[in-house]
Amino acid sequence: MLVNAKPEELIKYSKGTYNKEVFISTVVDRWELTEKQMKMTWLAADLAVKAEGVFSICYDNFIEMFKRRFKMDISLSSVRRFFGLLHKLEVLTINHAKRKNNKQSANIYIVEPTEKVDIVEQEHANEQPQEHLNEHIGEQHNKVFNKDINKSLNKDYFNCNYKKPLTSEQFRLLLTNAANEFYTKFSVGRYSKKQWNTLIEKFVSDTIDSDRYLNIPETKIKGYAYKSLEIITDNTDYKRSEAFADYQEMMNELSNEQPSIKLYDWLEV
Repeated sequence: MLVNAKPEELIKYSKGTYNKEVFISTVVDRWELTEKQMKMTWLAADLAVKAEGVFSICYDNFIEMFKRRFKMDISLSSVRRFFGLLHKLEVLTINHAKRKNNKQSANIYIVEPTEKVDIVEQEHANEQPQEHLNEHIGEQHNKVFNKDINKSLNKDYFNCNYKKPLTSEQFRLLLTNAANEFYTKFSVGRYSKKQWNTLIEKFVSDTIDSDRYLNIPETKIKGYAYKSLEIITDNTDYKRSEAFADYQEMMNELSNEQPSIKLYDWLEV
């Protein structure tokens, strides 16, 4: 496949309307990702937006974009394994491209539409007229082969109602990102960037260490982050208020006050 990397050219190879959130959730449903794999998934999901699920990029450029976006290093082998994993999970197909000198060029990645394999689909396949069966032998063979690969990758893949619980690291990543979405709302006039990062790190760690995260579903993480930050910043505002300053001054005076009469003098009166 030889096309330029412009979206108007790549979109010709799209397999349908692309939904970034659906793509990410499909990957998460089919595999337990590491932190770096999760971030690579976000980057790939964004790259596919302009051309309805199709994008073209070489490994070196992907690594450079990853470093700029997430301020983290990543190896070439990790990127290769990541795209190989997405291919095995059947969430995208890869059209490899090489230059004449055998160096890797920009591959074409096409996001696959999410499909469910069930008994009804197989029954309809069996009802096909006999004269059309030979036309689909190769296609059926590929479905069976890919199904076996997926079973080896994740035994729960075909259980449509199955949802793996979030690991503590997955939750840490999601809650940190959710909290950082409210950076402008809650930090201005209160915290420096460094103070904010420290606050969020402690807030997320406390949520995980106390096991509260086990009772917070993925769909409620953003709301939990907002409400918690609202309470935290309200407390911060109070501690910086004149009312708190007066209270603190009074408490300091009480703690430092030296009584003019000793206790035993009171007893003798």
